This record gives sequence, structure tokens and C-alpha cells, in this order.
Amino acid sequence: MRYVFIIIGISLVLVIGASVWIYETQFHDHQEIYGGEVHEKDDVIIDGYKSFTRPGREKVICYRESHRNFYIFTFELAMAIVAITIIAIVNSARLNNKLSKQNQEIEKQKEVLHEQHDNIMAGIRYAKRVQNRYLNSELALQRIYPRLLLLFEPKDIVSGDFYAAFNYKGAKWFVVGDCSGHGVQGAFLSNFTMSEIRSVMEKKMPENPSDLLNLINKSFCENFGGIIEENFSTELGVIAWKPGENSFQYSTTKIDLMLVQPGKEKQWLKGSRISIGYEPELEYMTYEVNIEPGSQVFFTTDGLTDQFGHLDDKKWGKKNVAKLFEETALLPFESKKDYMTAALNNWKGSVENTDDIALLYLAFGSKV
Repeated sequence: MRYVFIIIGISLVLVIGASVWIYETQFHDHQEIYGGEVHEKDDVIIDGYKSFTRPGREKVICYRESHRNFYIFTFELAMAIVAITIIAIVNSARLNNKLSKQNQEIEKQKEVLHEQHDNIMAGIRYAKRVQNRYLNSELALQRIYPRLLLLFEPKDIVSGDFYAAFNYKGAKWFVVGDCSGHGVQGAFLSNFTMSEIRSVMEKKMPENPSDLLNLINKSFCENFGGIIEENFSTELGVIAWKPGENSFQYSTTKIDLMLVQPGKEKQWLKGSRISIGYEPELEYMTYEVNIEPGSQVFFTTDGLTDQFGHLDDKKWGKKNVAKLFEETALLPFESKKDYMTAALNNWKGSVENTDDIALLYLAFGSKV
């Protein structure tokens, strides 16, 4: 900006200088023509104006006093322009100095924020390693039960949703959970819940799915002071099935289970609507369901139904998810996961995950 003011000031001085030089040339030319004749002072302004505007020579009379006054006016104008230019340059320099200091301060703040961000992300990545001690891979789960598929998509690096599979007392136990929140908040609660599940299972305490829910509920309420808050709770679903039997047991708190059996209508299996962490003395119920050979169970958190789509600003919804499960049930086992993943990605498009997603698919009886 200062260079702009300097260029403007120099340009004005040059223009004024050129005007003075032209006027000086006119004055000497007129002196030669009129012999330097000088009139009264009263006529100076009028005739000086005529001289400066360069009328025809036969009408011009130049006066030395007019010439002197013009020089004074030009000098004062030039000095004013120079003064204005200097003031502008000084102010511009001050402003640039102030902006430079502000930019330096902004850069320092950016460096601090960047360092803080790196530290936070490093902590979250480490927390992910801790959480992975509880969240086994799909391959590890299939070593417990081969006819299992896993669809797991955390919203952030760490997840409030979790899952597990156990060989326990001659049965296959499957667990899906959804702790309130996601990211770090949800991960803290999910790690605690998974740790408690492992603890009570190792002590051989649960006899059926509802026993596990009741034990986790008491532990959750005791450790967190019985906090009764909508945003500080856990949803949990448990299935227990003994290979070869034509029924399984389940107990759930708001975790969706859809059963698809050959030749029958799909069925949403319902449980308690009260999440873990609300009432320490609450007793959850165990339900038993008869199944046909080739029965399939979709065991999922609400991350699927709550996912927003890129075409419509609305949730996928239970109706659409149920249709997806019906279509998936007709496919070969090897194609099911890819089909569900593609359908989910097609629905959400460029939209980020609304919530964590955890789904276990289970096929019972003959190969599906």
C-alpha cells in the first residue's frame, strides 16, 4: 500500500511541475510579444486566469504578480500533497506493522492448536489400540462360530458400539452393545462394559442372557453412582444358542434383532425398553425363540436405522433396513456382507456416519 501512495505523490508532483514549466514558457513568450507590460493589480486575477487557460495571444496580457502568485499556490499545493503522502506512508507502515504482529500471533496460535490436535489424535489412536483388545476381528469371531458376519463402522476412530462372541457353558454367546455417545465418550463406556462382560463370564456367573444383563446393569449403576441420565447409559443385546438345538435364548435392551426363517414372515424380536444404567434393581427377562433350519438373525445397533441419506435428509428407518435384511437373507453367505455394505454406502453417499454401526449376522441350522 505504501508504494501506491508514493507513486501517486510522485505523479502529482510531476504533473504540477509540468504545468509550471508550461506556464513559465508561456510567460516568456508573452513577454517577448508585449514587452513585459505590467498593468494595475486589480486586473491580475482576471488576466492571470486568462493567461493560464491559454486564450488567443491577441487577448493575453501577462503580469509578473500573477506569475508569482501562481508559483506560491503551486508550491503550497505540492507541499500539501507531499505531507499527505508522508502521513499516508507512516500510517500504512504502522498498520502493516500491526498486521504483521497479529499474523505472527495467529501463526503461534495455529502452531499451539496444531500441537494440541496432534496430541489429542495420538491419544485417541492409542485408545483405539486399547479398544481393539476387546473388539476381535471378524476372522477371530468366525473361529468361535463360522456362520457369522460382522459389519462394523465407527463414526470416529474409537466407538461407542461394541460386539463379542464367546464359547460359554456349551453354548455360543453373541453380544452387541451401544453405549451412549460415540467417539471418546462412547469408547470409555464401551470399554468399561466389555471389561465387565468378560469379568462376569470368566467367573461363570451368568446362566442365561438376562443374567448377564442384570449383572452388567448392577455393576454399571454401582460404578457410575446410579446416574439416571438419557446420555449416560448402555443398550445391550445377548443371544445364547447351543449347536444342534432348534431354539435360542435372548435378552435385549433396545438392540434390534430381526429373525428371518424359511417360509415365514420376518420378525422383529422385542425386549426391554429400559437401557442399562437406569434402575439398579431392574430384572431383565430371557426369551426363548424356536427356529427352523436355515434361520437367520440380524443383530444390530440403531446406527443403521438412524443413518441419514445423501438424497433425502432423513433416516434410513426400520422399514428400509428390514427390507435390506430380507434381500440379504436370499443371497449366498459369501455375498451377504458385500451386499449390505454396498447398500449402506449407496444410501449415505457422501454423508458422514450419523452414529456408530455394529451388526452381527448369524445363520443357524443348515448352510445359508
